[in-house]
Amino acid sequence: MKKFQLAALFCLCLILLTGCSMPADKVEDYVDQAQEIQDSTAAQNPDTSDQDSDSDSTDQDLTSANILDKKWQLTELNGVAIDAEKAPYFQLSSDSKITGFAGCNNFFGTYEIEQPLQVKFSDLGSTMMFCPDSSQLELDFLALLTKVDNFSLSQDGLELSLNKARMAPLARFSLAE
Repeated sequence: MKKFQLAALFCLCLILLTGCSMPADKVEDYVDQAQEIQDSTAAQNPDTSDQDSDSDSTDQDLTSANILDKKWQLTELNGVAIDAEKAPYFQLSSDSKITGFAGCNNFFGTYEIEQPLQVKFSDLGSTMMFCPDSSQLELDFLALLTKVDNFSLSQDGLELSLNKARMAPLARFSLAE
């Protein structure tokens, strides 16, 4: 009888857990819908839409312009501090190119800043030297660039975070001298 009760309890828990879970793409759809509602509300309320557009342009000025043509050195990757002698870094040029060093090889590609805080890296490639000491760091770093969809910049402009959705930062960088 106890086995039957335990099996029934397990099935009930399984049903509850599956019913409560939601695929990540559905969460993004709900976030997009919420943004559309917020945008339409702002359009209907002209007093607040003027304030919002001013703050959006200020955000863009404080972020995208301030991250270009600077060397950003990796300090943390997936929550782990990077203490590598040759830490990866990257630079974003004003002509939408990304270049950098991934720990062993140089890399290059393109980027697009779609909205003030959204970024997408694409067409990534790298040299192919053999460096056994840093290969895992390099693979993790380059894989991260394909996952990122937004960024944040500290108020003082010295720290940059690359993020995926609203999760904790995937990587943190400091402005290199």
